[in-house]
Amino acid sequence: MAAPHRSISFTLNGRAARAAVAPHDTVVEMLQRDFGLFGARESCGQGLCGCCTVVVDGTAVSGCLYLAALVDGATVETVEGLARDGALHPIQQAFVAKSGFQCGFCTPGFILMTKELLERHPEPTDEEIRQYLSGNLCRCAAYPDIIEAVKMAAELTRYSMPMSTSAPHDSTFTLSDGSALAYTLHRAPGPRLVLIHSLALDRSVWDGVVERLRTDAQILTYDCRGHGRSSHRAGRFTAELFARDLAELLDRVGWQDATVAGCSMGGSVALAFAGLFPARATALGLIDTTAWYGADAPAKFRERADAARAKGMQGLIDFQVTRWFSDEFRAAHPEVLRRTSAVFVANDVDCYAASCALLGDVDLRAHLPAFRMPVSVVVGEEDYATPVEMARQLHEAIPHSTLTVLPRARHLTPIEHPDAIAAQLGDLLKPR
Repeated sequence: MAAPHRSISFTLNGRAARAAVAPHDTVVEMLQRDFGLFGARESCGQGLCGCCTVVVDGTAVSGCLYLAALVDGATVETVEGLARDGALHPIQQAFVAKSGFQCGFCTPGFILMTKELLERHPEPTDEEIRQYLSGNLCRCAAYPDIIEAVKMAAELTRYSMPMSTSAPHDSTFTLSDGSALAYTLHRAPGPRLVLIHSLALDRSVWDGVVERLRTDAQILTYDCRGHGRSSHRAGRFTAELFARDLAELLDRVGWQDATVAGCSMGGSVALAFAGLFPARATALGLIDTTAWYGADAPAKFRERADAARAKGMQGLIDFQVTRWFSDEFRAAHPEVLRRTSAVFVANDVDCYAASCALLGDVDLRAHLPAFRMPVSVVVGEEDYATPVEMARQLHEAIPHSTLTVLPRARHLTPIEHPDAIAAQLGDLLKPR
């Protein structure tokens, strides 16, 4: 019996589109069958040659592997959408002028990857061009002309096509176990950055940092399972489970890798992600966090969970705000206290208890010596949730990491000191 079809809606080359797709349909199959768009072509069928490239929510993906059902609610761009009013896009003009093709079969994929490259690195070197386009194969071996075409395209786009930042894209993604993650994708030219929030809060922890970096990077924020607008399904939570959730979310938005930064619990998730998927973490920002809370942590965190069950989340607020923010900040920003406290109080108690158990049991120290990506460790001088000594232990265990102690700051430095955190993450995002 044929698999049931699902109706999806999305934006295709700037216009609203609908399609009925089977669970196994790929984006390439849908584009060719339902829309008559043949720029993306299947060649190797394994996502290795780049001929099937399409752009989903601002990121190039392999259309021969990317399931059509996943573009529901997304923005899709193909090579056919680049021309405007009958005029070729500057990148297309450059490929024609420099004869950056022979048979043309691979050319649409090269053009779309060039567009993504120039949005992130407007003035690439020859080596950067080769590296970025290394996943696209040309059976005619026109590589020298392709490189010249990309260099010309860089010149044309620099003067004729200013890069723009689109509105944030809010969506919800269903994980393989049926739980849902709510996320926001901030699209902009530049590198990729994932931000993971702290215990019992949500992605709004990062609002100030996002505002400072949103024109310089593509930024993905999300609510971890059991938090915010994501599913509240209590179970056995672990840092490894949350790390696998992130891996699935990255697959959903089409990101192979990214700089990953986390605050408090989010930092532990970032560590677990880098340990399980080292090739996908290009750099780490470890903020107000630790790899291990100590031998007595299982009992202490479970005591916090018991207190929440006994008193309710509201009964823990006074304890929390003094840990989160310095005395000076609390006095000067009562509106931030009210907003952050409201997020905390809204938590499901069972999910909070499961998250407390996650932190009590976490021990990621075995991963640290193997890290080879750039790592920035940041901690507030007055943080007594994850004290400076814990940050120093992280720094000493991770090769080539840096340690920054922020004066007069406590546990939620992304809220209390967004300028300093944005500066630290901005340094991680710089090409190396």
